[in-house]
Amino acid sequence: MFRFTIRDVLWLMVVVGLAFGGWRDRYSDGKRVIVPQHAIDTRMSAGDVIELKMGDDGELTRRIVRATDSP
Repeated sequence: MFRFTIRDVLWLMVVVGLAFGGWRDRYSDGKRVIVPQHAIDTRMSAGDVIELKMGDDGELTRRIVRATDSP
């Protein structure tokens, strides 16, 4: 029967992880979004977050989530 050491299993995990990462990068679904400059709000303050969502129809919606002071 086969005998595997922990080192063999760790190397296998590294190889599978790199292969999966390369496959995922190569065959991504193309939903990466390039945000145009006019879509960025210059009136944001520290801690605010822009939430971008792409709908199934390809329309990009933008929502600003304002930072709140925590007590």
